[in-house]
This record gives sequence, C-alpha cells and structure tokens, in this order.
Amino acid sequence: MAKYNGSFSSKELRKLAGKQFAVKQYAYAIVVTRFPDMSHVKPSKQQNNKREKFKEAVAYTQSILKDEKLKNAYRQKLMGKQTVYHFELKEYLLLQ
Repeated sequence: MAKYNGSFSSKELRKLAGKQFAVKQYAYAIVVTRFPDMSHVKPSKQQNNKREKFKEAVAYTQSILKDEKLKNAYRQKLMGKQTVYHFELKEYLLLQ
C-alpha cells in the first residue's frame, strides 16, 4: 500500500488505483470515484464492426512502422507534428 506524502499527482493516483478506482482530473479538482462496472454492457453490431475495422487499421499501421522504407516514405507526407502512426491510421480508416 502506498503512503500519502501530501501531494500525489493524478498520474501517480492512476497507477495506485488500478482497476479499483477511477481518477478523473477536472479544472477544479482531482476526483477519485469507483471504477465503472462495464460487464453488463453489450456492444451493438455496429460497435463491433467499428472495433474490428480499428483493429485491422492498427495491425496495418504497425506493419508499416516495422518496414523502414515504407515508414520513411510516409514520413515525407507528414505535416507539422504528425506521427507516421497517426497519419497512416487516419488514412486507413478514411479509405475504409
């Protein structure tokens, strides 16, 4: 069990809470609440389809990141502070 030293950051609280508590940071305070029980929630067919497409997009994007030639090719298309991962993920999802 962690000891309270008078000042926990929200990041430290999240680590301590695990799946027992949810730590939410608002403008006025850091709030610790009970972790939501989502076991009774059933996703719709549309949600499952979107999740499946996102899984495919992540797998495709990770395969690009492993190939240095492709990664460098996509790096040329980036604008500003974009990353290859986020650029290609967005591109894949828009084309689907």
